[in-house]
Amino acid sequence: ILSGDTGSGKTTLAQVIKYRSQLANNKGESPDALEPEPVKLLTAGIIPHVIKNPQMNMTLFDLAGHHEYYSSHCAVLESISLSPSTFLLLVNVLDDFKSIATQLYYWSAMIGDVCHKC
Repeated sequence: ILSGDTGSGKTTLAQVIKYRSQLANNKGESPDALEPEPVKLLTAGIIPHVIKNPQMNMTLFDLAGHHEYYSSHCAVLESISLSPSTFLLLVNVLDDFKSIATQLYYWSAMIGDVCHKC
């Protein structure tokens, strides 16, 4: 589950992982034949990215980092986290230290609350 504020790189990371998985599935093809999907500037809600190849089968849940989606995250995360989950908390390292600290505090508290309920 990819979490973090807007602009932290969650969707970009999901797209890179999907692209690398496609390369692993198509070893005989030129990497130039596979184009990564363009990254949308804003994620709305929660976007699942399904990744399948011989080595793995997983779904990355890309959480929108906008404040207006925070209330929906808790409800969805409770059902998603019933199965074993790994949370990746991303931050934009170009943000100032106080902003990064606030983001880390918010997201780790939210994730902790969701996991505590399950």
